[in-house]
Amino acid sequence: MKLLPSESGFGSVFGGRDSMSAGTVTLKMLAQHLGLTVSTVSRAMNGYPDISQATRERVRKAADELEYRPNQTARRL
Repeated sequence: MKLLPSESGFGSVFGGRDSMSAGTVTLKMLAQHLGLTVSTVSRAMNGYPDISQATRERVRKAADELEYRPNQTARRL
C-alpha cells in the first residue's frame, strides 16, 4: 500500500513540505509512520537480536510498502 503525499501526514511534521512527494522516504519518516524511534527502526532493519522478530517484520513490511531505500551516503559513514 503506497500512501499518496496528501495521505502521508508528513507535511506538517516537515514544515509544510511533504518530503514523500519527492519520492524519498527517510528512516525518520519510516519511524514516525510506525510510531517507533529512529534507533529502533534502524536496529530492526539491521537485524539486531534485541529487537523482537515481530517488530523486525513490521518494520520490513512498512519499509517495503513505502518503498524505503537506505541512503547510501549515510551507510558509508
